[in-house]
Amino acid sequence: MSTTINLKTRLYAPLPAAFLARGARTVLATGWKLADDYAATFVPALVAHYWRNTARDVAVAYATAQRDAIAQGKAPYHWATWMLFGDPARQSTHARGETPAEQPRRTP
Repeated sequence: MSTTINLKTRLYAPLPAAFLARGARTVLATGWKLADDYAATFVPALVAHYWRNTARDVAVAYATAQRDAIAQGKAPYHWATWMLFGDPARQSTHARGETPAEQPRRTP
């Protein structure tokens, strides 16, 4: 498997770039330090939207979680820091019906 990480990702997001280089399909990261209680509301919403979404599309779940936060009147500071790196539209193994235990292990 060949993964190309562009220069902008390597310069501005070295940790996500490292995960992508090791085979992660998508990485969710923050642009600035965020209080735990803000993360404790956004991340569960994103995960819930991901599992409700029959296509298992991370980008759709991410956008829906952001729209929910906006609709709840949360300031951009709470939701705008979250960024997706990689290919969020790429179909996950869950969409193909595999559970995490059934997924093939990747070797470096």
